[in-house]
Amino acid sequence: MKNTQKIGNVKIKGKIFLSPMAGYTDVAFRVLCKRYGAALVMTELISSNTLTNADISTIQQVKTSEEEKPLAFQLFGSDIDLILKASKIIEHKCEMLNINMGCPATAITQQGSGSALLEKPELIGKIIKKLSTNLSIPITIKIRAGVSKEKINAVEIAKIAEENGCAAICIHPRTQSQGYKGDADWNIIRQIKESVSIPIIGNGGVVDEISAKKMFDETNCDFIMIGRAALGNPRIFQRINNYLKTGTIEQRSQEKIFAEKMQLFQEYYELWQKYELSFISLKEHAVAFLSGYPKASFHRGNINKIKEEKSLIEYIKSLKRYVITM
Repeated sequence: MKNTQKIGNVKIKGKIFLSPMAGYTDVAFRVLCKRYGAALVMTELISSNTLTNADISTIQQVKTSEEEKPLAFQLFGSDIDLILKASKIIEHKCEMLNINMGCPATAITQQGSGSALLEKPELIGKIIKKLSTNLSIPITIKIRAGVSKEKINAVEIAKIAEENGCAAICIHPRTQSQGYKGDADWNIIRQIKESVSIPIIGNGGVVDEISAKKMFDETNCDFIMIGRAALGNPRIFQRINNYLKTGTIEQRSQEKIFAEKMQLFQEYYELWQKYELSFISLKEHAVAFLSGYPKASFHRGNINKIKEEKSLIEYIKSLKRYVITM
């Protein structure tokens, strides 16, 4: 399995990417995932409208670091000229642009953006064409299988995207109506891979080393993008990379897993301080790192009530002492 490939003119060293997730893939978490083996990281979803109408220095999502490169920005919108204007603002800050055409959230689809675009293949082609002919960085898209099981059109969209200059396609093979429930139909990833010649990024249903290898084997996709399975678990990239290379899986006790989570949260916290991010981000990640921890729901409730940084860190430290004495 070739370990260095290109998306457009960007060299990618590795096969496993971090998926954009609203409220989570801030610069601190992206850097952390990059440290532990993510080959490409992506910003959380950013509104083209917000980007063009706000002071860019006030938008937390556009904070970046040299340590996380190559970096992709993900934008959403449906107005071609507005998307281009927003793209021009951040073009110099990243190596790649991704347009979200797959988000199922009602707040996004009601604007005609995200997965709502899947019902307008012609508009998708026009957006990609406009961007690919006016920007210096590769244009990629993230799509779903379709809006419903009766309207599966991902292969059609993929062909249109390639024809209009798209450099790579990330496919989450659930429908808009599924949201994140039910099975992801990996056959759709394979069908797209067989239908176009540009790199295909598989997304959905990969939670560990075994499922990552299975997706590669069953779909022949070029890369895999991991989202929710990476929350509170940035070493998943390191473990999958090791498994793909050696075929071995690291055996860890519960005590070791919890101790590792505490250490990784400390790394996140230091990066959070460095990049001066919001307290909400710190709380969200504190809860994510406690996933699987004894009485996690109890601790989540306590953390949600905490109002300041110092109290939150003291609470996490009290849990760390518990882990060490287990």
